[in-house]
Amino acid sequence: MDATPVRVRWLVAGAFLPSPSGRRFLLTEASFTEQLGHAGSGLSVTIRDRLGSGDACSHTLTFDGLEAFQLSAVIDALPDLRTLHAVREALSNARGLGPQDAARLEQGLGPGLLSSALAEALRNTDSPQEARDAALAVIEEALFGTARDILQHPRVARLESAWRGLHWLWAHCPTSSGMDIEVLDVEPHQVVDALTRCIDVPALQRPDACFLLDTLDDVETLHRLAALGEQACLPMVVAVREAPASEAWNRLRADETSRWLCAAQNPVVMMAEQHGEVRRECFTSPALALAALLAASFRDTRTFGRLVGPGSGTRAPAVWRPGGRSPVATEVGLSLREQQQLAARGVGGVGGWWDSNAVLLAAAPTVYGGRDATPLPAQLLTGRIVRLAEEIAERLPAGANQDAVSAVFTRAAEAFLPTGGAGRACQLQGKVVPAGNGGRAVQVFAALRPELAGTHVQLEFTLPLRG
Repeated sequence: MDATPVRVRWLVAGAFLPSPSGRRFLLTEASFTEQLGHAGSGLSVTIRDRLGSGDACSHTLTFDGLEAFQLSAVIDALPDLRTLHAVREALSNARGLGPQDAARLEQGLGPGLLSSALAEALRNTDSPQEARDAALAVIEEALFGTARDILQHPRVARLESAWRGLHWLWAHCPTSSGMDIEVLDVEPHQVVDALTRCIDVPALQRPDACFLLDTLDDVETLHRLAALGEQACLPMVVAVREAPASEAWNRLRADETSRWLCAAQNPVVMMAEQHGEVRRECFTSPALALAALLAASFRDTRTFGRLVGPGSGTRAPAVWRPGGRSPVATEVGLSLREQQQLAARGVGGVGGWWDSNAVLLAAAPTVYGGRDATPLPAQLLTGRIVRLAEEIAERLPAGANQDAVSAVFTRAAEAFLPTGGAGRACQLQGKVVPAGNGGRAVQVFAALRPELAGTHVQLEFTLPLRG
């Protein structure tokens, strides 16, 4: 086999367009810009009317970059909000708001909810300064509240979460890291069938892991994904809302196929902003957090062994203050004990430090609950080894002798498996042995050190040979 190093490949599956297309694309700077432009073009949303006399109002916007998903950008994109923002700026620079100025302001706003709220707020003021402050509070609530309502509309919020999360992951995979990301744009209810088609390719053309963006809590769907992962020899990393406690979940954990399923919990903060009393946050999938942490480990060490433990972790682009508490980079501030409790139930709880934008894992379990369960890095490398051995067995010429087989396995291991530095390479050996009916087979032995896989791993299996 060619000894050219084989790049690590992630497949990220989820809804990246308002109406997912089922198409795939390799993530590059150009494709990110192009596909986000398609996704955010001409989005129409209907929200509560905070300004006029109706119950609801509709807006059409284009989100052609991540910077467009901000309160200030939404305000700048809509004429009514731009006008109201100019009123706010003028009022902010005024020393006070006298009765005549207040009357002109109400008249300029026209009839509707905003002018009514303004009149009510001004009724309880005793000075021009109090009147100005009260008017500012009402206008800011209407202005930034409308922008927030647009960004929190499900059509917009889903896109922002997906694209911010994808960009965050991509930032962990510079060209020099030896990693590629492919994106599959698909509806959650179609993801199993779409992935089945995607991985129906030769072993070495499959991704090293699939990361599913959208939350999946249906245990039957998780069963199907686990079986698909086993069939293709690659981990399926999914997001779950909470650690299931049902009998169906326990049965899944007892199934050998769940070695190939990893469940992640606790979304990560991608954006947080506040104007006056109006605040909003954007979170992304915990499955992307595991992808980013794995990518950071591989980028820095050329192994996946630093997914947890000393030196592990990465940084979120933002933090938030849940319930007015200290800032943290995840939706819930999971303690070490809580993460360990989740791991005991087969769920990887994404955590972070208070007063920090750190994102980290205390444990990286797969769903499988058997005594011989291995962590996600070990399962990922197990899949790489098995797929590599399958490809070698397919490519070996009929009648290849032991020396030729050994040489091929050695070269393939150097190209396809992580080294992690001198003296820490994977051991991969192939031995020609007799098979039934006078045929031949190759007995494969592999050993991985904890620095590479997070734990000691030894594999031994047999594959048929031609001739």
